[in-house]
Amino acid sequence: MRILMSAAAIILSVCSTAAQWTQYPFHPKQQVTIGMLALAATSSTIVAATTDGVVAASLNDLVFKRATPFVGDLAALLVSQDTVWLVTLKGEVLQSIDKGLSFQSLSSIVTESGITCGILHPSGTLYLADANRVYRSIDQGRSWQSDTLAYRNGKLANYGPDICCMQEGFSVSTDEGRTWNERSKSGLTGSPNSIAIKDSLVVTAYSTLIFVSRDAGTTWTRYDPANSFNRSYSTVSIIDTTIYLCSSTGLFVSVDKGATWDQYGSHVDSIFVTNVVPTQRGLMCIGTSGVYHQPEQGAPWELLEIPAHAFRITSDITASGSDVITMSSPGVKVRADLTIGGVSAETLDSTFSRKSLRADGSVVVAWPYQPRSNAGSEFYFSTDYGRTFEKHYLPAGTISPISQAFASQYRAILISGNQVVLYDNTTRTISNYERDNIPFSAIYTANENSIIYAFADVLAGDVKVQSIDRTSGRVTLLSQLPIDHPIYQLSCEGPIWYARTKHSVIASTDQGYTWSTVLTSNSLADLRRSPDGNFTFVAASSTGKLMLIRNGRLVAETIDSLTDDNTITAIAVGKYNDISTVFAGTVGRGLWTRPLTDFVSSASDDSDATTSMIKIQCSPQPATDILNIIIDAPGFKTVHVSIQNVLGMVMWSSNQSKHGDSTNFTVPTSHLASGFYCCTIVAGEAVVSQSILLSK
Repeated sequence: MRILMSAAAIILSVCSTAAQWTQYPFHPKQQVTIGMLALAATSSTIVAATTDGVVAASLNDLVFKRATPFVGDLAALLVSQDTVWLVTLKGEVLQSIDKGLSFQSLSSIVTESGITCGILHPSGTLYLADANRVYRSIDQGRSWQSDTLAYRNGKLANYGPDICCMQEGFSVSTDEGRTWNERSKSGLTGSPNSIAIKDSLVVTAYSTLIFVSRDAGTTWTRYDPANSFNRSYSTVSIIDTTIYLCSSTGLFVSVDKGATWDQYGSHVDSIFVTNVVPTQRGLMCIGTSGVYHQPEQGAPWELLEIPAHAFRITSDITASGSDVITMSSPGVKVRADLTIGGVSAETLDSTFSRKSLRADGSVVVAWPYQPRSNAGSEFYFSTDYGRTFEKHYLPAGTISPISQAFASQYRAILISGNQVVLYDNTTRTISNYERDNIPFSAIYTANENSIIYAFADVLAGDVKVQSIDRTSGRVTLLSQLPIDHPIYQLSCEGPIWYARTKHSVIASTDQGYTWSTVLTSNSLADLRRSPDGNFTFVAASSTGKLMLIRNGRLVAETIDSLTDDNTITAIAVGKYNDISTVFAGTVGRGLWTRPLTDFVSSASDDSDATTSMIKIQCSPQPATDILNIIIDAPGFKTVHVSIQNVLGMVMWSSNQSKHGDSTNFTVPTSHLASGFYCCTIVAGEAVVSQSILLSK
């Protein structure tokens, strides 16, 4: 029986603490190149998406400021006159109504393969696409509909009153993406990197060639303006009557519909990664070093400064004693010794992105989240708290890049495509899971014999928690949770497992078969084990509010936060000068620390009692519709009882707590049908569950 239990059975002990957050100067002193992803312009601002977040500047002063931390791989950056939408690969949609100066979460799309592109139609409809479907929104991105089954992973573009896509051929949809009619073949397979359309002129850019159609996609002419072995075309745009083509060898321009091409000089950064954007102050584009500005046609391009503190992101953080190790995107390992105040920075790999570092005590594993095409299998492993790293590779024959990794007990577990890879002095594939393109959302080594992981099965509509036997590779399904609770972290200590979702922490006391809600929060950033032991964990919201969990219960929380916005990206909990301390990594605000002394000591009320002392006897009385529950919990001050059905709904709850010694509860069952139920006992900080079968 698998039950998702309610939070109503949990008793919360809330306390405040006198401890406050203290900032530590934790920025690397060396300059790091930030990856530039996309550029868009509103009526009065310029907005740039980078690997470290989104920054925006007023066209009046061109001074960039942080708009939002970047929450994942960029799929689309869309803009109207004053509204900006940011869409991630996983389908998260963020919106800015102040011209890109700040963003708020708007909606999300459940996508199996990941969002690949998006457009804003002149009618106001938003379109997004993954490998199989087109999603449309007529309410500014608040809700999405899709009924497309024949779509094939193309690049979307506006086509007059309709929309079109380019994949193996040029196709047009006249019914908002429901059906597609192929007009012509371009001669290449696969989806182009970019497509631009104006009137009857259509230009598509593949990696090695471009195709131009002057008759609305009926016939095509092939061009290679760079004519170079090392060229790579990225994006194309049409501004007025000029075509701008971005490539790895420079910026190419055509004023005669692609018949001839001129290359801009070397004063422009050699590698462009997104479109040239027209603004009220001239053209702007982005290269490997940042945002470039051309005030007027033919004028030199100027590099605009983006302050490092505006978007420095801490991707993950670990602590041991006075050592604090973090990964500051992209690819910079930073180490601080709080005792002597030293800070050192080392670039491991410039392709590293957010969430590319995992640590467990002295063991740290790091990997490139956006690997180069010829180097997607490497990862870095450390057993000395991240002071030194050794480079390793996935087993031969593994062709997919690493998507997830975890460090535990001198091992690294890595996910590559549909393979689970274990590193323990050597690398070996230990299991395949049943379907490719299903990303793992969490993974954890539960014991010496098995690996526990969770992933969202979009087709089945749920989140599966499974285990893999390390020796045989046999997969066992433990539980299934609703799809609206994707799991971002799995962790365990002793008999209790914890899982962090976007807005809650849930716990299991029976090895993942049933789960109960421990706490809820608007936005949870991290969940870490405390060095204090006693099955203690610390959860942190993205604003810096801390919550203490012990034995499956929320026992304390701070009443204040570090910031009003979503600044916290990751935390670590360590011993600093023999004091339990939380280290918080932030976006653009460095490292913050906070002692847990008052926080932890005030959260104990049954320290001498243990879960093993609790004895439960449930005696159904069918003739009288009564369930007698006898609880013997010596040493516990209070006990609380609730009954849940198989859906996790609370069918009965004791209206008051009683003393733990030989306590009786009488539960009326006249309103309950025959079947299985779960009796949950909360005694002090302990949570114990027992199945009950009612027969009527």
